[in-house]
Amino acid sequence: MSPTRRRCSTGKQIDAWRARECLRYKARKDVIMPQYAIERLHALTRHKDVYITTEVGQQPMWAAQFFKFEEPNRWMTSGGLGTMGYGLPATIGVQMAHPKSLVIDIAGDASVLMTMQKCRRGAVSAAGSRSSSSTISTWGW
Repeated sequence: MSPTRRRCSTGKQIDAWRARECLRYKARKDVIMPQYAIERLHALTRHKDVYITTEVGQQPMWAAQFFKFEEPNRWMTSGGLGTMGYGLPATIGVQMAHPKSLVIDIAGDASVLMTMQKCRRGAVSAAGSRSSSSTISTWGW
């Protein structure tokens, strides 16, 4: 099969997949769906100089599918090879590199919990103070 014919058949297959609307989701009245939240985030920021970072898990998938990236190099992700807590330090680094841009981390609640030590360290560093913490063997629940 020629490369042109192969591309044509591949394009038809992709069009068939798109016709299925496989990314469709049901809106709910009792909860804001994460897919909808990311679509709205895109709609509200599309005319800004925006960079998106993601954590690991479902957030990178939703960002890839529902945030319509319009410029290259605007999505910072570990690609699933990182650990929880990647997004916040990535956001800090991107913000330092692009201080006039809007930088947003799409994260879940567990990822936010995993990055509290980074927030604390940043606050301590900015204040020039020192901090000490002890290890507690349970999360408290």
